[in-house]
Amino acid sequence: MRQKDAEQAMAEHDRAQAALYSNMERLRAERLKREAAAPSEPAAKPRRAAKKVASARA
Repeated sequence: MRQKDAEQAMAEHDRAQAALYSNMERLRAERLKREAAAPSEPAAKPRRAAKKVASARA
């Protein structure tokens, strides 16, 4: 009884893993296709912080 339950659980786990990897491969292929079709944009340059101006003493 326990052996049969364990075999069923392992079979279910294997099916779930196969479905997961299949979905990941499909999504990866879609992303790569989308990235290849999109024009490459240069990375945004980080903005520098404004320089602090020392107050003039009289």
